[in-house]
Amino acid sequence: MLVTLFTAVIAPFIVGVLLLFVSRWLDKNDNSK
Repeated sequence: MLVTLFTAVIAPFIVGVLLLFVSRWLDKNDNSK
């Protein structure tokens, strides 16, 4: 039960951070072109 709750809270957070990181990386590449 605790693990499920932990995953339910952390999973979206990790996904959000990854999306933010990817979008910033793509912006960096576009700017350097």
